Order: sequence, then structure tokens, then C-alpha cells
Amino acid sequence: MIGGGAIKKTDWQYLKVVVILVCMTMLMAGVWAIDISVSAMVASSKTGEQIILTSGWWNRSPILQYHIGLYMVYLSSLIISLIATYEVLRKRK
Repeated sequence: MIGGGAIKKTDWQYLKVVVILVCMTMLMAGVWAIDISVSAMVASSKTGEQIILTSGWWNRSPILQYHIGLYMVYLSSLIISLIATYEVLRKRK
């Protein structure tokens, strides 16, 4: 692949593995984002104070962070399921 030409079967397999690993990382980050945002929303409802999530680089409301986590989980799950469906349904040579 470096020298040009057609993409080999093993290159496609490596690409699928890398995409699945990236999607699994996104899935875990999305679940973590949902977890911290729900914790912040619960703490905010118990104390009555407004809580802002921060990492030092960004500040977000818990509701916005919750929805970002949902999008990350949805997108990564969709990509993984499409790759799995392709692998199950493709014709073997």
C-alpha cells in the first residue's frame, strides 16, 4: 500500500481492526461522558446549585455532556454493527 497500487485483503483487515479499536475507545469515552454527566445532574438536583463539568480545557453543562456521550455511543455502535453485519453477510471465496 505504501508503494501504491491496489489495496490488498490484509490491508482491509488491518483497517477494519483499527476502525473497530477506535470505535471501542469512542464507546467507552461516550459511556464515561454519560456517567459523569448523570452524576453531575443528580448532584445538582440534590444541592440546588448549578454544576458545570470541566476538564481544564473546556467547560460544559451536564446536559450537553450527556448528549455528546449519547452521540458518541450511538455512532461507534453503528459503525461496529455495520462492520459486523458486512463480515457476516459477505460471500466467502
